[in-house]
Amino acid sequence: MCLLTLFNISIFSLQFQLSPALSERLRVFESLREQRNKNRRQSVRESPLSVRLTNGQTVKGTAGVTTPHYVVLHDFLVCKVNGELWELGRPLEADCELQLLGFDSAEGRRVCPTEY
Repeated sequence: MCLLTLFNISIFSLQFQLSPALSERLRVFESLREQRNKNRRQSVRESPLSVRLTNGQTVKGTAGVTTPHYVVLHDFLVCKVNGELWELGRPLEADCELQLLGFDSAEGRRVCPTEY
């Protein structure tokens, strides 16, 4: 489970009592997410890749292993990989152009409307 997801669920759980239906929905969602990630890992062969940042910097990584989160480590909420919104914890699948989005960008605020 994504650390941010765990954090958000924990904060939500402290503020509100989760109904059994919502708890089950979250469990099913995480199960499906884990299966999707497993399928992606199996379909992507581990090989070297290059991540070209929009500021011109290039970072080396490994397909199926390296995540945008690994590349930036902090300061950003979400990213775009080849123009597509992408979770920071989702592994990259091939050479790509990575655009990092923080709270200072309109898209970053749309994905995460409040700073944490």
